[in-house]
Amino acid sequence: MTAPPDDLIGALVRDLRPVTPLRSTRRRLGTWTVMAVTVAVAATALLGLRRDWASAAGTLSLEGHTVLLVAGAWLAAWGALRLSVPGDGRARRVSLVPLALLLMWTLWIVTDLAAAAPVVWTLGRGWVCVIRGAAAGMVPGLLLWAMVRRGQAAEPRAAAVLVVAAGAALGAVASEWMCPNTRAVHLFVWHVAPVAAAVTAAFLLARRWRRGSGTLMIVD
Repeated sequence: MTAPPDDLIGALVRDLRPVTPLRSTRRRLGTWTVMAVTVAVAATALLGLRRDWASAAGTLSLEGHTVLLVAGAWLAAWGALRLSVPGDGRARRVSLVPLALLLMWTLWIVTDLAAAAPVVWTLGRGWVCVIRGAAAGMVPGLLLWAMVRRGQAAEPRAAAVLVVAAGAALGAVASEWMCPNTRAVHLFVWHVAPVAAAVTAAFLLARRWRRGSGTLMIVD
């Protein structure tokens, strides 16, 4: 028995799965990197570098923190974008690497904090650092989130954590470049704690978003 043409067309339309064009991970990561660098330059030009930049730029502390945070942000973005492509098993294995780099940065500052004992817990006006970090990391974070959402993340919680980690790490870099306060207690309370809080909140609050109903078409 042959179905009428109208019924057949209707059935095909109902069952048709739309194809979502998706750029390759390499190209999407390149786009995100350019955007992140642009935002960093714009934020620095707008808010200005720390007043002791000339002497601080060559210190092991600032250089080491910057390397760990930038590498962590870039690898977190790469991992999140890989997770947005179903079936990419390598993404899960490397997703812990950027978090390990952020942990190394945290332990570095905790070690400095322990060496500075006894610690005087004066909080000061550190909210300025938090605002600067949020302003510098929000735009790259939102762009990365939009890129990940276009895919079909098999592990949305892990992807959300990596997205937040990437934005928070970039914000932490901006904070250190703009903040002249090098006291370990200040760095721990106003630089490390906000990053840790953001990543923890992403892990606890991220919900499984509705995965796309269509098929991905990777465009290189």
